[in-house]
Amino acid sequence: MRFEANFVRRAAERFLTSRHPVALMGLPGCAPCAISPAHWRSQDLRFPESRRILVQTIEDFLALVKWIATGDEGAFFSLPVRLQNSLGVVKCYCGKVHSILALRQKDCVHESHHDLFRQYNGALASLSGWEFNLIPTQSVRASRRVYRVLRTHSRLLAEGRSPILPDVSSLLEVRFVNSRFLHLVIDGRPECGLLSGRIEASLPGGSRVAVVPEIEREFDRQDLLVYDILDRFLERAYREPLKAEEILEEGAVALSEGPTPNYPVTEIITDVLAQPGRGAKLSSNVVRARIREVRERLWDAPVIAGEVRKMLDRAIASPNVTMSLGSHSIDVQAAIAELTMPLLKLEAGDLYLDEVA
Repeated sequence: MRFEANFVRRAAERFLTSRHPVALMGLPGCAPCAISPAHWRSQDLRFPESRRILVQTIEDFLALVKWIATGDEGAFFSLPVRLQNSLGVVKCYCGKVHSILALRQKDCVHESHHDLFRQYNGALASLSGWEFNLIPTQSVRASRRVYRVLRTHSRLLAEGRSPILPDVSSLLEVRFVNSRFLHLVIDGRPECGLLSGRIEASLPGGSRVAVVPEIEREFDRQDLLVYDILDRFLERAYREPLKAEEILEEGAVALSEGPTPNYPVTEIITDVLAQPGRGAKLSSNVVRARIREVRERLWDAPVIAGEVRKMLDRAIASPNVTMSLGSHSIDVQAAIAELTMPLLKLEAGDLYLDEVA
């Protein structure tokens, strides 16, 4: 795996001083290799294994990248034991933080950025995009899902096959800027073949401002083969929860024979069948509840999210939206400014605040 030492050192400095959450991901597959201190402090993005991959020193960041890229044993043994034991164990970042389910590369912002970096072969310094993370407490109705909107900024740190993580061909540094006030709201039940989505700003005082107007989209399941295969097996397992393991294992085989999904379908299956605790038996009700949660939001990514991302890029820079949101509190104005700010300015702000702290 190729990397430039000075570039990685600067990345380590950015990683530790960033006010926003940063994750180091192995692509393809979005395997999280490290999270920054700011990520650890973020309640919205914390997941059960977060502590295991928290990196707090430049030396640990450099050693981690060197080990993944070259397999250097000296780098490995200089890492904290918890990091040594976590390499390659923590799977799919998107699954851990409830990112919008994406089974195709173009539906996952991290996978699509990974492809673009490789396509342009070093010509791209960074890429910006939008990530949507489910908010379970606001998605209690079966026909409505509410997602947190985050701005992402990605850089390619290393490229080439890793000798110790054979499924990893690139390392991405990904910064997340939480919009705080923006939400993606998707309405509709997939079985009806019709979904609608919009981006709205939920402002102090309870007022709401439309940022991306509502769009409605009909869809044919047969046009989205990987999603359709997974959904059919999940539906069968839901009807026969006592045979769920057998059915879903059959589904994993069927999916492996078709197009390769970027979101690890085997993890969805594993999560559905995971035991709730040591010695606890997996009940039919738990299996059905897990399957229901996946199926309700399975089609949001391919049907709605891609188009909403494009519209959001245009809307967030629109004078009408800027004026509408700019009439609110200074906190709202600052939050919107952060979403539109180029990566270099965000990092310059981090350096300034770090110097005056």
